Amino acid sequence: MKKTALNIVLSFVLAGTTLYSQTDLSLYNNFRIYPSAVNQTEVFIVNNPLDENTLFSSCNTLSFIPFFISEGIYVSDDGGNGWVGNDTCLGEPIAFHGGDPGIAIDKNGTFILTRLGRSPFSGLYSH
Repeated sequence: MKKTALNIVLSFVLAGTTLYSQTDLSLYNNFRIYPSAVNQTEVFIVNNPLDENTLFSSCNTLSFIPFFISEGIYVSDDGGNGWVGNDTCLGEPIAFHGGDPGIAIDKNGTFILTRLGRSPFSGLYSH
């Protein structure tokens, strides 16, 4: 009885559901915020509330041989057309960075980056 009732409910739900497909999908090329040989993942970009052309970006940066993980830090002052920065966040202790950056620019224009620390300095760090 329960199975029959469930099938009836699902039939009504599915009958009232319209499925949509997107046919005008556009694909764009991937590009690196900061050109280098280091792998960049989980890229975030925020804009400065005081200047719309100033952008702050960060991402996980990975090297596999030897293994090293950090956070790339990049800034654009021309709306994202050009970037300067570094693939390694220089906050100490540098050997124990864990990636997963979180970024913000506060109402005063201060750039803020948080990141994970790896053992033995596990935790959340802010720079």
